Amino acid sequence: MRRFTIRSTFVVIMLLMAALVAIPAASANELDSEALDARDWLISQQLDDGSFPGFDGEGDPGATTDAIVAMVAAGDADDEIEAARDYLDDVADEYSATQGGAAKLLLAYSAAGVDGSDIVDLIVDREIEDSVYDEQIFIHATAILALASAGETIPDPAVDFLLETQIEDGSWAFTGDTDLGMGDTNTTAMVIQALIQAGIENSEVIDSAIDYLESAQLDDGSFVYAIDAEDPPLGDSNSTALSIQAMIAVGVDEDDERIVAAHEALRGFQNESGALGYREDMPDDNALSTAQGLPAMLNNPLPVVAGDEEAVEQVETEADDEASEDVAVGDTCDHFDVTEESICHGFGDYWWANGGLAIFGYPLTGEFDGSDADGNDVVVQHFERAKFVYDGDQVWHEAIGYDAIDILPQTEILDPVGPCDQPDGADYAVCGAFLTYWNEFGGAEILGMPITDQFGSDGMAIQVFEYARFEYHPDEWPERHDVLLGRIGAEVLEHGEE
Repeated sequence: MRRFTIRSTFVVIMLLMAALVAIPAASANELDSEALDARDWLISQQLDDGSFPGFDGEGDPGATTDAIVAMVAAGDADDEIEAARDYLDDVADEYSATQGGAAKLLLAYSAAGVDGSDIVDLIVDREIEDSVYDEQIFIHATAILALASAGETIPDPAVDFLLETQIEDGSWAFTGDTDLGMGDTNTTAMVIQALIQAGIENSEVIDSAIDYLESAQLDDGSFVYAIDAEDPPLGDSNSTALSIQAMIAVGVDEDDERIVAAHEALRGFQNESGALGYREDMPDDNALSTAQGLPAMLNNPLPVVAGDEEAVEQVETEADDEASEDVAVGDTCDHFDVTEESICHGFGDYWWANGGLAIFGYPLTGEFDGSDADGNDVVVQHFERAKFVYDGDQVWHEAIGYDAIDILPQTEILDPVGPCDQPDGADYAVCGAFLTYWNEFGGAEILGMPITDQFGSDGMAIQVFEYARFEYHPDEWPERHDVLLGRIGAEVLEHGEE
């Protein structure tokens, strides 16, 4: 059984850059077999317009920034980097509209040797108070790294904000929460490297942060996302890569047993294709894991900069022939400490396969005998943003959006912003960020058809769909287009609509 504590649900994005003290990327002849295979697989994913695909298979600026940094780290990809840069130039205005997007763009530009002074101004102008670039620690640390990559001096208040938000166990939490147990390795590794770039070295703050990372390393050498989050614990490739980079950044020797074991674990995530999988229960080729893992495979911490332009011709080597094995979910259960509920069997399989925590939220009840919308006897389980139903043959989630329409007051119908599309069979259009999110994260099958116009409520732009309520929160979650899903499952349950 896996156990989960409260933690960030954001997909962790590796944000690499050139910075104050440059660590050169590898020449092609320095790549080992595994790194060469990872680089070649990543390059094979590039689309005709120079972009790299996101979750929906379409060109995505976030995925493209990650790929640029990885290719700079590995070297011998000048043409591919140039094509990716051209794509980013075309979408830069839109992508840099949020703090997270601007920081990632600056990191990629700096890594590729492109002047990003205009983006520096954007980041600085958006500070929410003196040199606090975002309330979310991960984004604030990313902004520090981005500014450092462009040669900017990091102001003391920006560092102070990080020092003030360190948790007692040495970690940092994505959101800035300082309660014990809320920290994670991804944010902690990013903050460590941001502090190094700001000139904070050999301090108790750094030492305690490294101690936290060490305590998150498993016997197999991999690192977990958060300590005591699962039972049994499972390490993942992204957390392992970030932890390697953070330890290298503070001066841990490459031959240290912790680094050696972590590299062995990272190779264990690599598939026959050359791509990295996320973790052993999700072993499929993963572009994000590959882009984040490649610099770590080369012991390149943040920052990553371009290497020698005269790099020798690459020597092709055979790929690692040990592919990760699929791990069957079977009849296991996932237990969530935050609600003290579990998801098991088919409900668990459905939850994981169709978006997990980000789409459906935590379970609020266990399984129980109930009825579906037509009054048929079924097995039911309620989640923060969904109601799952099993009729003996299949699992699905019901269209509880209809019950949620009247929960939030509709103060006004909003004029559409951005491109719009009215799906076939729908009475309403979907526009702007909502349309992008709807297309990327499940469309009609997972999120349902729109059943209202976009309206204002409590100062937010809202739109209700058959299975979800979209809420627009600028700068909250740039990797999901600043769209968050409302807790309609919990609200409908509380209002006694079921």
